[in-house]
Amino acid sequence: MFCKFCGKNLPDDANFCNYCGGDLRGVSQTVHKPVQPTRVSQAAEPQPVYNYNPSANKPKNGKGVLIALLALVLVFVAGIGGFYAYEKYNDSKEEVDSRTETSKNTDSKKKDINKEKEKENNTKDVKTENKKREKLDVKEAEKIAKGYMDMSGKTLYFSHDAETIADSYWEFTSDKECRLYNSDGSYYEGQYVVMEGDAGMRYTEKAFPDYGITYSELKSAVETNKDTYTNSMDYVVISFNDLVEYSALDDVVSDEDYPTSFFYGMKYDMDSYYVYELTGSNTAETYYFIDYDYAF
Repeated sequence: MFCKFCGKNLPDDANFCNYCGGDLRGVSQTVHKPVQPTRVSQAAEPQPVYNYNPSANKPKNGKGVLIALLALVLVFVAGIGGFYAYEKYNDSKEEVDSRTETSKNTDSKKKDINKEKEKENNTKDVKTENKKREKLDVKEAEKIAKGYMDMSGKTLYFSHDAETIADSYWEFTSDKECRLYNSDGSYYEGQYVVMEGDAGMRYTEKAFPDYGITYSELKSAVETNKDTYTNSMDYVVISFNDLVEYSALDDVVSDEDYPTSFFYGMKYDMDSYYVYELTGSNTAETYYFIDYDYAF
C-alpha cells in the first residue's frame, strides 16, 4: 500500500507512515499505485507539497492539561455542591427534629393542662358531692332531731312475758339522764336517747353503722309488722351511753364506762299499757318492757 499523505510505498499492514507519520488506521488495505504528478505548463496551478510532520495527528500537551484542570474544577464544584447539600440536609433535619420536639413539648403541656383541668373538675365534683352530702346530713339531722323523745319521770319495767313485771326496770330521771336498776339493787347510771318512727330508724342506721342495720331494712320490717299486728304502733330505739356501774350501796363498782348499748324494736298498744318488744344490740336477745304510764 501507499501512504495517502506522502505517497510512499508501505507494508500492507502499516498503521502509520514511516516517512510522514500520517495515521493510516481505517485506510483500506488494498494496494494502490502512487499517483503520478501531472506535468503542466508553467502557467498551471502549482500542486500542494506534502511535508513530513510526525506530530501532525498527535494531541498537544496543552490540551491534556486543560482537560485535567477542567476535571479538577468539576470535582471541586461537585464537592462544594455536595457539602452544601449535606449542610442543607442537616439544617432541614435539625429543623424537623426541632419541630418534632416542639410538638412533643406542646403535646406534653396540653396533657399536663388537661390533667390539671381534670383534677380541678374532680375536686369540684368532690366539693359538690360533699356539699350535697352536707345538705342531706343537715336534713337527716333535722329529721332525727324531730324524733327525740323526752322520757323524764317515766319508768319502763322489765318483763319476761310482756305481762309479769320483774324486779328490774329503767328509770328516766331527766330529758337526758337515766338509771337501769337490777334485781339485786345495783344499778347503772348514764345518759339515754329514745326515738320513735321514721326518725328512730334513721338514727339507728346513722348512730350504729357497725351493726349494719339500714334504714331501708328497718322500714320494710316495720311495715310488715304493722300489716301483721293490728296493735302494732311504731318503731322504737333506746340507746344508753356513758353508763357507770354502782353497787346497791351507791359505791362505784368500776371506773370504766360501760360500752354503749341500744335496744330497738316495736311498740304495741295493749289497751291498758304499752309493751316495748326490743332486741338488745349486745346480746341479740329479745326483751320486753312495760310502760304503765300509757302516754308519752
